[in-house]
Amino acid sequence: MSDDSAHSLARAHGWRNVGMIHLGKQDGCEQLAAEQVQQALQPLRLPNRLLEKLQASVYNAVARIYAAHDEGVLTVRLLIAEHTWQQGLSSGAAPGEPLVDASEPGWGFFLIERRGPTAPSAGAAHHLVELYCYQEGEQSGLADH
Repeated sequence: MSDDSAHSLARAHGWRNVGMIHLGKQDGCEQLAAEQVQQALQPLRLPNRLLEKLQASVYNAVARIYAAHDEGVLTVRLLIAEHTWQQGLSSGAAPGEPLVDASEPGWGFFLIERRGPTAPSAGAAHHLVELYCYQEGEQSGLADH
């Protein structure tokens, strides 16, 4: 699946792609992924506790994938619930201000790991980690998707 079609699919299912990180297996790639997650999500100004959990989850996912696979390319996609994004846009945030109201309680996230083929004849594996972040609430729209 191309990045464009993955982006369109995510939007169609109520998620906005807010960042993408591409990594190869190298020493310290787990830490690099965690740092890049922080940089990519910084404009959203998420609560520090949530950001630390997101970084740790991505760090551990990258470590698990590369512990099981000797090679391959890994992409980390960072997605936020479209309703959360839209609420931020309708709040009238000025340029440079956060689009997401991180002061609101009830943040949640989940992570999906998709590992590439392991057969040598399959070529270089492409692994994917998707990190979904949302604000909980009655009007979240998560039940619809």
